[in-house]
Amino acid sequence: MADPGTGAHESGGNLDLIKADLDTIVPGVQGWIAATGVGTAAQDNSLTFASQVRKVVLYNSASVPVPIEFDQTATANSFPIQPGQYMVFDDILCTVIHVFPSATLTLNTSGGLYVKGWK
Repeated sequence: MADPGTGAHESGGNLDLIKADLDTIVPGVQGWIAATGVGTAAQDNSLTFASQVRKVVLYNSASVPVPIEFDQTATANSFPIQPGQYMVFDDILCTVIHVFPSATLTLNTSGGLYVKGWK
């Protein structure tokens, strides 16, 4: 049988610090962060979070697929979020989402792409 507290030894054994770290990364604890940017048609656009996030929710309310990439340039051949599609990406580290829309894309509003993240 393992010694009690064995798992805490890797982080110096300070359980209060471990709990504080966990509290800051649990999605929703500090609220969501919206990405900001523009969605100009037929080019790579950067949608930036104010700080790095670990969970991203995307909802495409536009009428066209939106190709996306995480922290790298998007092209027309990037992974597409289809119209009406809602996706959750968990356990990622991301600061910028790149989109390559075929038509001008609004952000975080009806008829566009909703992009929210959590620390």
